[in-house]
Amino acid sequence: MHHADFLEQFRADIGWEYPADCNDEENRCTLFSRIEINRQSFRAYVDGHAARNVLSLFLYPPYRVLEGKFVDTIMLFNFLNEYCQYNGRLCVDDDGQIRYKHFIDLDGIEPANAMIYSMLDCGIAMFSENGESIAAVALTRKTYEAIREEYDRKRSPITPPTT
Repeated sequence: MHHADFLEQFRADIGWEYPADCNDEENRCTLFSRIEINRQSFRAYVDGHAARNVLSLFLYPPYRVLEGKFVDTIMLFNFLNEYCQYNGRLCVDDDGQIRYKHFIDLDGIEPANAMIYSMLDCGIAMFSENGESIAAVALTRKTYEAIREEYDRKRSPITPPTT
């Protein structure tokens, strides 16, 4: 079982157009849709992988990191991943593709629509609240240091957790 029924139920509930794409050999099913965040069209994927017992969400913005901007972008992603309260994380591929990803281990858990809604809400919040900064550091001459100064001015200084 690759969560096909569960993903189709979610698709019907949220109103996504495309049916789940299931691969019986890999024991997985994937939903795809385009969603709008900050007036931009993002690609959204929800993947149910029964062999690994994992539910995954991936969000891709409509732009990639420009050459020469990887270090600044990765520094910003490290900051956002470490100090902001999102359950998923941002990463960038070698070709500049930006991805928000969020995983839930379903071992011993019956999947529910609320799980996907929560995952999706976290990803949307990440880009809604930080998309302008992400695009600025990935696509312009703006540096991580300049973006970080803006975060520090907007919010009270963020103190790393002590262990």
